[in-house]
Amino acid sequence: MNTLPYRNHHYGDWRDMTVEELRGRLLLQVMSWWRRVTLMDLYDDQQTEGVLHPQRGSTAA
Repeated sequence: MNTLPYRNHHYGDWRDMTVEELRGRLLLQVMSWWRRVTLMDLYDDQQTEGVLHPQRGSTAA
């Protein structure tokens, strides 16, 4: 395994990863982004219907 000069640089880590590692990391990022977008969409739908999630700051306890 060769040591590259940008190994410890703040963006250099991905250059040394295998294809499987890159694919896994990308998949995780896409999944977390998709989950966040989906949750925001669900929240917006409930906001427009006038129904609030209890976890989302509803004042009716």
